[in-house]
Amino acid sequence: AALTLSLAGCGSGEGADDSFDGYTVGICEQMEHVSLSEATRGFKDALVEAFGEDGVRFSEGNALGEQNSCATIIDGFIAEGVDLILANATWPLQAAASATSEIPVLGTSVTDYATALDLGGFDGVIGTNVSGTSDLVPLEDQAALIKELFPEAGTVGLLYCSGEPNSVYQVETVRAELEGMGYACEAFAFTDVNDLSGVTERACEESDVLVLSPGVPIDGELPLRFRRAGKRIVGEAELGCLSLRAAPVAVTGTNGKTTTVAMLDEIFRAAGEKTFVCGNSGSPVTSVAEEAGFDDIAVMEVSSFQLETLSSIRPHVASVTNIAEDHL
Repeated sequence: AALTLSLAGCGSGEGADDSFDGYTVGICEQMEHVSLSEATRGFKDALVEAFGEDGVRFSEGNALGEQNSCATIIDGFIAEGVDLILANATWPLQAAASATSEIPVLGTSVTDYATALDLGGFDGVIGTNVSGTSDLVPLEDQAALIKELFPEAGTVGLLYCSGEPNSVYQVETVRAELEGMGYACEAFAFTDVNDLSGVTERACEESDVLVLSPGVPIDGELPLRFRRAGKRIVGEAELGCLSLRAAPVAVTGTNGKTTTVAMLDEIFRAAGEKTFVCGNSGSPVTSVAEEAGFDDIAVMEVSSFQLETLSSIRPHVASVTNIAEDHL
């Protein structure tokens, strides 16, 4: 899919700074979370690389998990006259889509735009000033891997936020797949951070294995409860590597991972190899595990968070680009 943005530059609202000859970008994050922060950092780095340090500036706000705060932050961006809004997660996307039909809005860390924006007959094109990327993983493939790796399990617990539309969407999709395979599903729903502790405690008591999303830190409340109880934690990448047939080439490090993976992918393809980019960029490992064959190559970007729950990977080639202060 291709995306073209037309940016006027210099801002146009009452709060625009006439002395700045560049683009102003407003960034709203739904909450403080490492995966959202990484998405923001990658977006900012790409814009600075494209327009230079003096060609773009950023106005940032974090809603700290409060839905009403998203609207307040977005309204501030509009008053400031920003040229583009990055809505990082579902609530900022909903707030931006409701607040403006003129300023381009990019969504990220959003699973399903049809669900988030209540779009009927959605065909992948919103048709307004809103566009963006989806973080939807192949839920059907993940359910199939659970069946392959844990065939004797009777019940699968599903922990989700009932106040977040895309969280509900994912749980309903996975539940349908798992129940079709004969599993019973136990839902553990929380509405906000205030009741998360009690829900995670019950989920830990009633579950034996935790399959951890790449965006959830290993020192989060639920993983810590599983660790203290001596129960198994499996990351998404680990889940995929357990049944990966392709030869893995793994790249990790602080900076340059995505660029290195893209270069390796091009080199292998030029040599006539069939490759799959996966992990922290490209497709989830669980998706590639189902699709790639023994003669293929899986070029994997592996983040520090994925490494913490990854023990089954046996790469044919491994590369550490560099290690900076962030990872010391």
